[in-house]
Amino acid sequence: MKIDVHAHLFSSAYIDCLQRVFGNDSTPTGQDAQRLIRWMRADPRMIDVEGRLEEMNKWNIDMQVLSVPFHGALVQDKAAAVELTQLANDLVIQTAHKYPQRFRALLAIPLQFPDVAVQELDRIADRSEVVGVILAGSAGGRTDTSRRRLERPIDRVRPRRRPVQSRTGSECDCDAADEDRSVAR
Repeated sequence: MKIDVHAHLFSSAYIDCLQRVFGNDSTPTGQDAQRLIRWMRADPRMIDVEGRLEEMNKWNIDMQVLSVPFHGALVQDKAAAVELTQLANDLVIQTAHKYPQRFRALLAIPLQFPDVAVQELDRIADRSEVVGVILAGSAGGRTDTSRRRLERPIDRVRPRRRPVQSRTGSECDCDAADEDRSVAR
C-alpha cells in the first residue's frame, strides 16, 4: 500500500480566514502567510478533492494523510485561532469520513492557547479518521515548546495513542505516541 503522509487540503473558507487575519500584516509571519494564501488560491489541487483522487489514481497512491500547513499556530487573536483550527480540522476529517479508504487526518492545534488546543483535542481527536496531531508553528511567536508548555495538550493525546508530528521549529519533548508510530490503521 502506498501512503502519502504529507498531503495538504484547504477549504475556501480557511483561505478566506487566513486572508482576513494576515492580509494586511507586513511582518515576516504575515508575508509568509500571504505567500501561502497566493499558492493555495493558485493551485486547484489544494481544494479539489475529486481532482486529488484522480491524481492519486494516476500515481497509484492508495491513501493520503491530510493536514493543513497551520498558520493558526501563529495567530495572537484567540477567536481567529479557534476559527482557523476548526476550519482546518473539520475539512480534513470530513474528507476522510467521506472517503475512508483513501484519506486519514492529522489534526492541527493552536499551541499558543493550550486551553483551546485541549478543547479541540477533546472535540475531535477520538474520531476514527484521525491518526495523529501536528504541533505546528512557533506557538504564536513563542518558541517555548517545552514539556511544561505542552503538558496539557500532550496529556490529552497520550491516552488516545495518536502519533505526534512536531513542526515547531524547535526541539519538542513530546512522546505521546508511545511505541505505536503507525499512521494508517
